Amino acid sequence: MIVPTTKVIESLERLRLTKDTRGAAVASVVPKMTLPVYRRLCQETPTLLVGATTKTPLRFHYDRRALGADRVCVAVGAYTLYKKNLIIIDFGTAITFNIVKRNGDFLGGPILPGAEMLLSCLAEKTARLPRVGFLASNKVICRTTKPAIQTGVFNLLRSGLNDIIKRICIETGESYFVVATGGLAQRFGCHLRSIKVVDEDLGSKGLREIFYLNKEVR
Repeated sequence: MIVPTTKVIESLERLRLTKDTRGAAVASVVPKMTLPVYRRLCQETPTLLVGATTKTPLRFHYDRRALGADRVCVAVGAYTLYKKNLIIIDFGTAITFNIVKRNGDFLGGPILPGAEMLLSCLAEKTARLPRVGFLASNKVICRTTKPAIQTGVFNLLRSGLNDIIKRICIETGESYFVVATGGLAQRFGCHLRSIKVVDEDLGSKGLREIFYLNKEVR
């Protein structure tokens, strides 16, 4: 599900830190909008802002200045939990692949449009196709337009995701443990056998790990 940034900011405005709060960690992919709110909230609380130079347990073979904090957090979360060759698929507004080797090397990975984005584009860029919600459907022959769009988008993504996983294995010559996170992870996880674990809290777990790793160096 795509959550408008304004809704996120409204939620942050309702957040209240007490005097017993000893630290906070923030990771944002829209820092210009969200960080001013956090700064007002955390004036008296030591706060870690995850950025391009923040210490993590990973070695990045990727330009960190162009790497979203969300990708860093899910990669750290999965690596901390599993310590093996990993493909982490994050089903957000965009779908991101994050490849992490068992030695801690972060290799990056493809980025593609998410399901909601594809559905929105079909409705906005065509004259007669309606806006429909996401539905995971194996059936590809449909008698009406709504299910035809839904099964088209789902099966396009499912086939594409499977192909990308196979190509990653071919390019690196290794096998991987596949973890899914994000809003639609559960629904795709039911249909992709290659996904071994679905963990919707992976980003939060990674952010926690990054916070404690940097606690002594701030």
